[in-house]
Amino acid sequence: MRNTHQKVIIMKPLLIFLLLTTNFYVCFGQTAEDYYNSALEKIKTGDVNGEISDYTKAIELNPNIAEYYFARGLAKSTMLGDYKNAIDDYTKAIELDSTISEYYFIRGIDRSKLFDYDGAVDDYTKAISLNSTISDYYFYRGKSLYELKNYKNSINDYSKAIKLNPEMSHYYASRAASKDKLEDNRGGIYDYSKAIELNPKNALYYYYRGILKARLDKYQESILDFTKAIELKPEDAKFYFYRGVTKLIISQVDDGCLDLSKSGELGYDEAYDYIKESCN
Repeated sequence: MRNTHQKVIIMKPLLIFLLLTTNFYVCFGQTAEDYYNSALEKIKTGDVNGEISDYTKAIELNPNIAEYYFARGLAKSTMLGDYKNAIDDYTKAIELDSTISEYYFIRGIDRSKLFDYDGAVDDYTKAISLNSTISDYYFYRGKSLYELKNYKNSINDYSKAIKLNPEMSHYYASRAASKDKLEDNRGGIYDYSKAIELNPKNALYYYYRGILKARLDKYQESILDFTKAIELKPEDAKFYFYRGVTKLIISQVDDGCLDLSKSGELGYDEAYDYIKESCN
């Protein structure tokens, strides 16, 4: 009996320790999912470093969840502008799960921000192969193709984006820009007009349409577009400059020179060269 009693006395502290330790981990031990959810909560408070730290802890506890890497990459990209390391995280996410189109799409966007347009096109193409119903996949591939001076294929992609979602004004404006590069002035005017229908408050749409109209010798219409652009954004010097130059073409010298003067006041130095040549 004495030996048994002694064993109980010896075992008792050990049992208490084990019980306390077990309770500690049950109550305070955080899982990978806990850290991931904590990171998501930190998005609401703007604690970027804490958010990224929590994603990292989640990854340390469970390095096989693609979503953890993807979320950390998004935080690095959108909040810190750390595109290179964000791309590394997206790549790891893709290694773990290559079936998610969004992973490729977002990696493509960040690659384009680092001027890796070929890599971006590859990613957008993969995203499209996984989900061909997302208009932005075609739109962003079109943008990268534009940067690669592949204007014809960029137009094809913008057209596909428009077919999927015809209510996005910037789709038409981007297609117009590619048509402009191919000297399709009338096609560009059509697209800028469509963009204006969808978003009549965008001054640049009128400005670019005005330039294309001037190329077709539609100077009065061009001036109307530049005037509308000025109404919407009166601090933009180039709007006055091009309206002034267009007025000079149709011999509206006084008004044209005043526009050039205003453009110069707003910081468009080229305006003074035209003033020296045409206004004195």
